[in-house]
Amino acid sequence: MFNIDFKELDRARKEIYPLYLGNFADLYDSVDFDDLATNLMMVNQNNMNFRTTPNMQEVHRVHEEDWCPPFLFDVTNYLQRSLNDRKIECICFVGEDAGHGYPWHIDGFDIFVGNVTGASTWIFEDKKQLIQPYDLMFVPMGVPHTVVGHSERVSFAVGNNTHQGREEEYTRIKNAWIKRAPHLNGSKIIPEYVDNQ
Repeated sequence: MFNIDFKELDRARKEIYPLYLGNFADLYDSVDFDDLATNLMMVNQNNMNFRTTPNMQEVHRVHEEDWCPPFLFDVTNYLQRSLNDRKIECICFVGEDAGHGYPWHIDGFDIFVGNVTGASTWIFEDKKQLIQPYDLMFVPMGVPHTVVGHSERVSFAVGNNTHQGREEEYTRIKNAWIKRAPHLNGSKIIPEYVDNQ
């Protein structure tokens, strides 16, 4: 169904750059933001599957819920099988208005990202990528980024967030980036050369 070129993914992982994988909207029905957000917010806030930040509501292991959108279930299961990794999970993020999600950061694990509803722009140091519903993009560990939402939205990240034994590599890459671009780390700055692309 998704037919991802894993050799191309390996190149992106080794060279540390994001890779847009396509749009799959023609395969799935649209999802209502209010319905999905309600289901996500009903997850018990006292369990480990729910986390609140100042900008987003974050819900883990969404693929295990019976109301999980088919697209998210299919992507997660496809990646679990293809990468032979049952620890890969689907995390959803609910943004109730336009604006920044998380500030500039580097994730400690490879992620496959997109939106189920709404649009957002992923901003990298040298380019940006508009993400619409049912787009899928690969962001390997080590790629600095921030995200700006253009509307209310439910975004997702699918990956193995146990760091896959790559803690030392992650720390080395992150420290090198902080040294090289201290003005970005933890900020919501959008560099002018990116914003004008």
